[in-house]
Amino acid sequence: PNVESLGLDDDLNKLQVTIDKVLNITTGLDHGTTTCHNLVYPYLVYGCHATTSASVLSVTFKGIQGHGLVVCHHDTSTWNSNHPAFSELQTHPNDRKVICHWIPHNHYVWMPSV
Repeated sequence: PNVESLGLDDDLNKLQVTIDKVLNITTGLDHGTTTCHNLVYPYLVYGCHATTSASVLSVTFKGIQGHGLVVCHHDTSTWNSNHPAFSELQTHPNDRKVICHWIPHNHYVWMPSV
């Protein structure tokens, strides 16, 4: 199958920006997305995991070229209840709330081409 690797543009990593447009680049709730995070090792290592019931958004910013990526998790019922996202957002796995987060620089989302 055709896949794409997407990540945050270098220039946008630490800027304060205003969001211009948000585009859902997945078809519905994508079950074929894999996210890879770079890990702290003395050499480059990625830890990757499949993401189920997620959507991927491409975000552009006013006055700045480039884009950012957001992954939204629509079903967190199988997540560990001690996951930091739950305490940060004051929620829990069975709350049925969508949890979204930016994909940082040097982290990637692999997904079927649309």
